[in-house]
Amino acid sequence: MWTQKAARGCATHSASPNKEPGCAGCQSDGAGIGVKACTGCKKVKYCSRVCQKQAWTRGHKNECTLLKDPSLPPLPSSVRAALQLASLMSSTSASEEDKAGILRLEAHDRSTIEQYSDIEQYEVTVASARDLFGRVSPDDPEAFKIRDYVGKILRNSLTLTTPTLDPMGIALDPIACSANHSCNPNASVLFDCPRILMRSLVPIKKDEEVFISYIDNTDPYYRRQAQLKTRYCFKCECSKCRLGPNQREDKWAQSPETLNTKLLNLAALAAARFPTDPADYIGDSKAEKDLSAVQGNIYRNYEGLRNLKDNAQAIKELENVMRICKDSGVWPITRQPYANVRVDLSARMLDEGRLGLALFQMAKTYFLIDPILYPQDFHPVRVLHTWGLAKTLVAAYSSGNDPSQEVDPGVEELFQREFDFVVPIWRILKKLSVDVVKSHGSGSNLTFMVHSLTQQVREGVGMENLREIERDPLHMWREFERWAHYLQY
Repeated sequence: MWTQKAARGCATHSASPNKEPGCAGCQSDGAGIGVKACTGCKKVKYCSRVCQKQAWTRGHKNECTLLKDPSLPPLPSSVRAALQLASLMSSTSASEEDKAGILRLEAHDRSTIEQYSDIEQYEVTVASARDLFGRVSPDDPEAFKIRDYVGKILRNSLTLTTPTLDPMGIALDPIACSANHSCNPNASVLFDCPRILMRSLVPIKKDEEVFISYIDNTDPYYRRQAQLKTRYCFKCECSKCRLGPNQREDKWAQSPETLNTKLLNLAALAAARFPTDPADYIGDSKAEKDLSAVQGNIYRNYEGLRNLKDNAQAIKELENVMRICKDSGVWPITRQPYANVRVDLSARMLDEGRLGLALFQMAKTYFLIDPILYPQDFHPVRVLHTWGLAKTLVAAYSSGNDPSQEVDPGVEELFQREFDFVVPIWRILKKLSVDVVKSHGSGSNLTFMVHSLTQQVREGVGMENLREIERDPLHMWREFERWAHYLQY
């Protein structure tokens, strides 16, 4: 079961530090689509006149005046989204059905937000959006609804992503945002801009409720509960959470009592410097409290690095986080945030051209981590990780066979050992071509990219050679599997 439709509601484009901003109309990724800046504000970009015209009607005509004001600082995504939603609700661009769907969404207000700092941020966002909307539309009655719109955005917005899950901003859709949460979801929401896809993860019967996960459901129990309580104001009692903090996500490789003594000082420093966070709770024993402090420190460090623009510095710091997990002696490689840190580290290494080390990290994710975190071969996250690995293998193989390209030392060493890259490339792409249709649908951009690369390999290598490669007489796939064990952390 799967559905697809054009994205409705509002979508605010806010490019991540290391990504080129894409089209603010259809939300397509900025890489390679030839986006051009708005001639008025110069701040947002479009891939075509069609997208520019549609965005103008939906609200950019109001926003443009503000964005080109040099005295205004960059607008936060939540403020821009509130402005866009108010403009959209007062325009004829959205259908009455869509408007009614937006109005049915629940909203945060002062009574539902628990943290004082979050209440302050909420009030600042409301005041900023109301003031700015009043500047461009002083007589529009939608100004009186800004508080409600901000509350709806804070409570219901989805993270707008590229097909490869790179965050671009936030989105509000009356249908997708109406789906209830489960930490054991039967569906996922994907953006295949300008469409939103709802893809099933397991067979869904007629009239069975569709659940999505509002958060990273591979996080430990108490972190999931804290995130859901803080942002969405409910205690999760899904089928997974009813089983309590004893599931795979909560397991340690060893008992907390065996925590490496080197980290006890880190635990003491973290406990003294930061207040106890319910998200990091593990247990009440001394050893569990120490490990809780270490876990909290690891999450804080990791989250602080995600938007760091300096790749070289980010790589260094991410490796430090991974070493702490490894040196703890109790942290399994599948427990978060260890697993996500590895994925981010691989991406940073690729940005720096360090293909060899990135491949070893990606191999560990492919063989040892993703099959545990995402048991379905066609899980969207697992498919995207596999696609990244396939592209990196192709890039490494191409660099070694093109005299004009500089070869990464790690890749050069693999060539010197006569490793045949085509074996894993073909085996991965052949299976991925099937899995991506299940995960993203036959008409998605990602499916097109996977099938195109598969066809290029098929034509470039030749079917007769590929049949011989599938037999793998030199056991290259077994050598490839060993990559997952090359690195210490």
